[in-house]
Amino acid sequence: MDAWLAWPAWPSSAMQYVFTLIAIALPVTYWFAIPTLIPGIPYNKSARINPMGDLPKLIKHYKKTSEINDWVIQQTSVLKSPIVQLAPGPFMRKPLIVVTDQQEAEDILIHRFKEFDRLDVSNDRLETVAQKSTINMATHETFRAQRRLWAPTMSTPFLRDVAAEHVNQSAQHLIELWRRKAEAAPERPYSGAQDLKFTTLDAIYAVTFGAELGGLKSQVEASRKWVDVQLPKDPQEAVDFPAATLPDLYSAIITILQSFQDVLTSPFPLIHFWLVRHMPRYRNANNLQRGTMKRLLDESRTKFAEAHEKGEECAPTSSMEHVFTREASAHQTPENKRAFSERAMLDEMFLFLLAGYETTSTTLAWGLKYLTANQSIQKRLYEALDEHFGNVQEFPPSPSDISNVDIPYLSAVIAEIQRSARVAPAVVRTTTQETTLLGHVLPKGVVVMFSLSSDSYCNDQDGFSPPPIDLKTRSQSSAKRTPDWEPGTRLGFLPERWLHEDEQGHTTYNPNAGPSLPFSQGPRSCFGRKLATTELKILLVQLVLNFEFGEVSEALTSWDARELVTRTPQTCYIRPVPRLSRG
Repeated sequence: MDAWLAWPAWPSSAMQYVFTLIAIALPVTYWFAIPTLIPGIPYNKSARINPMGDLPKLIKHYKKTSEINDWVIQQTSVLKSPIVQLAPGPFMRKPLIVVTDQQEAEDILIHRFKEFDRLDVSNDRLETVAQKSTINMATHETFRAQRRLWAPTMSTPFLRDVAAEHVNQSAQHLIELWRRKAEAAPERPYSGAQDLKFTTLDAIYAVTFGAELGGLKSQVEASRKWVDVQLPKDPQEAVDFPAATLPDLYSAIITILQSFQDVLTSPFPLIHFWLVRHMPRYRNANNLQRGTMKRLLDESRTKFAEAHEKGEECAPTSSMEHVFTREASAHQTPENKRAFSERAMLDEMFLFLLAGYETTSTTLAWGLKYLTANQSIQKRLYEALDEHFGNVQEFPPSPSDISNVDIPYLSAVIAEIQRSARVAPAVVRTTTQETTLLGHVLPKGVVVMFSLSSDSYCNDQDGFSPPPIDLKTRSQSSAKRTPDWEPGTRLGFLPERWLHEDEQGHTTYNPNAGPSLPFSQGPRSCFGRKLATTELKILLVQLVLNFEFGEVSEALTSWDARELVTRTPQTCYIRPVPRLSRG
């Protein structure tokens, strides 16, 4: 006690100085922590004075539902405006602008893309993994040169003659695996999500590199050794099949893709990735996949350079090889040199893997859930396929037959799966200059989120209604391109909404029957949309022709989703019953 009392007291002037600093610092810190909102755009009043902004409510909703976009869209209904602003969090001075009017979103993505370019925050998150890929670029000449370089990989001949063959090979492996599961556990349900991921990653890897990854094949080989699979006593309970050991390269790619997803969803992506890339598991995985990709790239580049020098024809067997046919004859402008650089090639190929793997497997998972829950639609789809392809048991359709097929009901089912699943629910852009949006002035550098699926949330019973639009606030280039869906039908799974029957009774598929933007629009729309459609069409046709997807119990039927890179179903239980064996 004596020692404590002997401690020298601070001078009163010093204490006053410290308290004065604190008294000044607290309100200044608070002032900089709260957002600066844009006058005239509706916002949540509670977020205006809270340094955390709208984050507490959003986090609470995400913890409860694992979804984000539905809460964001609901704010436009709560605030009764098609454009709202959200306070993103402490010290983030500019608000997030949310637009749910699809007509205005289409107009901006198609006509006003120079005013609204790629989002800088998205660049920060992606540069750690795929810095030189086009998704990480603004719309400048280097971006255009790189897009031109890869454009032939989306051509009809390449998709029909090369990509379709690779996708179909993966489909055949999946069919064999599910037939073996049906033999081991007849008419029992199980989770199909991981099998679909194996299938789509194998397919997109083969399309990109022309090489076999072997994830699904390893599962097929392991299934051939099954003796007794343990079955639950309750036949409605899901079977848990033994999993095979994955090839090292496959495991490495999955590790990197998962790390990439974690970085994208992290509130501090650069710090997160700095920590991840110093972990031995990630370093080893990255060295293996990067080394393999570089080896395949070097082999193909040498192969096509030699063929070009000799004046010989060399048919490409992958996206990578197709690009090298352009490289050998391209003019060496500065933009082309950057597009042909090894880093740019590797990053673009990685982007191919991520986009082709994640989006297609997720869309297909939702599709099988919808067909399982809607047996009459599944039956009509099978009948349409059977009628078109004839005796598929004896003469199965070729990959090119499927990729080129024009079956209105098949197109309608795929369109409805994409509309209902909302796999990519929104796109984000940044204003590149001061501009106006629905009558409001936006300064340069503001992040704008355009919902691509807000119409799918609208329903007479779910409490959400489209906010009214003042037509005078629309831009001069804005025009309504599609009619609205009928009220009360938006949440239903109705492929018929995409079909049109003329006076002669001829049914056609109408892609503009109503609002739906699964691949976005404009020059920055999804580059791989044609490949994704080809992949989805082949896999869906082959699965429906080979299996009848029986109903599963209510306990295994859930429509809950999880939003990460894509909006993914939390569960995907299926019960594939093989149709008649071929031959």
